[in-house]
Amino acid sequence: MLRRLNQIGREKAILRELDNLPSSTYELYTVLLNDCQKGRTDQDVQVLRKFFAWLAYSKEPLSLGAANKLLHFIANDNSISIDEELENRCAR
Repeated sequence: MLRRLNQIGREKAILRELDNLPSSTYELYTVLLNDCQKGRTDQDVQVLRKFFAWLAYSKEPLSLGAANKLLHFIANDNSISIDEELENRCAR
């Protein structure tokens, strides 16, 4: 959430976002997923939904390498890259 606010950059917009913080994990997930969906194909969105579900319900934290393998498995050779997601799109 902090990365998302940092990406906004303008104080007034950040304060407005802080006034409207999600009140539950579900709402936070919805906000983050909506941000990640912008400019995506339907196939990319489905891959990310499955990936986030795996991350959310994993019994143990996944390493970056394990998350990368999981995304590759779920994406079935789709063009989504964990490195790109962490640095750009879903990192917000």
